[in-house]
Amino acid sequence: MIKRTIEISSGPCRLHIRNGQLAVERPEEEEKIVPSDDIGVLILDNPAITLTQGVFNVLAEKGAVIVTCGPDHHPAAVHMPLTGHAEQTRRHIVQIETKEPLKKRLWQSIVAAKIRMQGLTLRHCNARDEGLEAFSKTVRSGDPDNREAQAAQRYWPALLGKDFRRFRGGLPPNNFLNYGYMVLRAAMARAVCAAGLIPALGLHHHNRNNAFCLADDLMEVFRPCIDLRVVEIVQKNMAQDDLNREHKRILLGALQDALPIGGERRMMASAMQTLAQSLARSFEEAENRLVLPTGLPESVAMDHFQIRLDQKTGVMPAKAGIHLVETQMDSRQPKRGSGNDDNSA
Repeated sequence: MIKRTIEISSGPCRLHIRNGQLAVERPEEEEKIVPSDDIGVLILDNPAITLTQGVFNVLAEKGAVIVTCGPDHHPAAVHMPLTGHAEQTRRHIVQIETKEPLKKRLWQSIVAAKIRMQGLTLRHCNARDEGLEAFSKTVRSGDPDNREAQAAQRYWPALLGKDFRRFRGGLPPNNFLNYGYMVLRAAMARAVCAAGLIPALGLHHHNRNNAFCLADDLMEVFRPCIDLRVVEIVQKNMAQDDLNREHKRILLGALQDALPIGGERRMMASAMQTLAQSLARSFEEAENRLVLPTGLPESVAMDHFQIRLDQKTGVMPAKAGIHLVETQMDSRQPKRGSGNDDNSA
């Protein structure tokens, strides 16, 4: 089953459970019912939203994640189920006992795949990958040379202009990247828990105050999918606006994209489950069995245009943000996975 990402950003609004389903109640409006089985991520972004304890309990039972946003409209907290797999205890044990050499090889695969995805993103946007495809092949076990950071130094100026600096507190479009990555993180954390793994025990990321180190590791390869959505915001000349409903619609749309993984095209939420389940198998078999995305989302192939940076200045054109370049449309329909790999919810 393909799970939905639902965002509620207007209030006042009351959420409760009616006959096992999520009920959305607003003043002077007819009550709306959302099947609880369909919900993968529920995002709450308004201080006038209230919900009952039953909402937390039922959505946790269904394996859904609830994300609450702060005054800046960025995710502030995540509520997720403690159990998500029939063999959770056994998988916790093998995850804890996994040796460092295997962790380093797994991290090598993730970094290499991320850099390849970044290269494909640049090739789509600028018709050249800045050498990232070849660079991805130089990543060593554990990435001791920090190829990930070196690739970023090529990637961001080529994608968003030479003056762009990527950091959380930076100027737009950093705010859109922040929001997109946080939603991505919540979805990845859900997949990790559904696979019976410990989200705080990462392969590479380690922080005593971070409960989602493993989700942070695995989401790396999906970040370029959010980057493409942010480029869409930039090219629509919307990057100077504060984060609003239209921005969120574009960013959340990334979770509905289908991308190639394991020889199939799967919606991103299903692709995340595939990756998390393959990591669990890697721990159990003490071998690198990761199944990683191998290409860009299906929606990218449907675009009518590509983005070109100004060849002299290396920045986006100020007015429209793009030069239009006609490309052939791909009329093939994505092959959707069932989303029910193993015992995931």
